[in-house]
Amino acid sequence: MRKPVAWLAGALGIAGLWRLLRRRRPPAEPTVEAPPADDPADALRAKLAETRVAEPEPEPTPEPASVEERRRAVHDAGRAAIDEMRSPDSAAGSPGPGSK
Repeated sequence: MRKPVAWLAGALGIAGLWRLLRRRRPPAEPTVEAPPADDPADALRAKLAETRVAEPEPEPTPEPASVEERRRAVHDAGRAAIDEMRSPDSAAGSPGPGSK
């Protein structure tokens, strides 16, 4: 009975010593790499700033007064989009989606 207890006490002592030594060791300092001179993110930020300045604000479209006028405007816009998608010069002769 004494041998297993001695082995257990020894194992616990070694585990405790290992944890104590591990805590005292200072953590390795991470190496910080210098960013490259040509940072792609900076180039993209500059491009984005240029496009924000260059784009003019779209003029707000006046809202139709009644529900019928709104519905008509939405349907007209939808029909114009469909006509544009179906036009032969926009697809260059290729079949559209849904055609066999």
